[in-house]
Amino acid sequence: TIARVWTPSSPPRVPPMSPKWMQHSSPPSGVPGSNSGSTFCTTAFKLPVDEDGKALRMNVFSMARPHMRAFHCAWFSFFLAFTGWFALSPLMPLVRVSMGLCENGDWSDFDDPRECVCAKRCQDAIGTSNMVAVSGTIAMRLVVGSWAQVYGPRATQTALLCTFAVPLALIGLAQDERSLAAGRFFIGGIGATFVVTHFWTSSMFAW
Repeated sequence: TIARVWTPSSPPRVPPMSPKWMQHSSPPSGVPGSNSGSTFCTTAFKLPVDEDGKALRMNVFSMARPHMRAFHCAWFSFFLAFTGWFALSPLMPLVRVSMGLCENGDWSDFDDPRECVCAKRCQDAIGTSNMVAVSGTIAMRLVVGSWAQVYGPRATQTALLCTFAVPLALIGLAQDERSLAAGRFFIGGIGATFVVTHFWTSSMFAW
């Protein structure tokens, strides 16, 4: 079904100073209720929507614009970010050995690996990298919400993925504890995509 949303007498639901990507278009001339105190969405949606243009139901097998396409873009981009965010965690047994953090030395032959003896230096290095990774995520989450509101969730999500893909690609160049911690700090920023994903879906659906 195609739904048009039109409330001829209610006040505008979107403040005049709201971002352009959130504002409804003005009603066409000649349409009843085209006074300044009405809200009107001229876009034809394939999902039933409320007066704010938010979808009232979902169809996960649809790619209809804008609601379902935004939904699929949101979850898929977050899954990409999540994969990069935690990419190093399952590799830590290899990382600590290749960086010489184990008490029993490096692996000189990966065909015959030795079990790492992770003593205080090794544990401190891994623990510090875990803490700075969380710190990077928290720092980005404090600011990314306002970016999503001003620039829109699509642009913000794209910027986060493209920006933090760089330290993710370069983390393999880390040679010691400090470079590992620095790399994980910047990689942690990609965790802020959680905030953008939540904002994106809540702006598209009346939940």
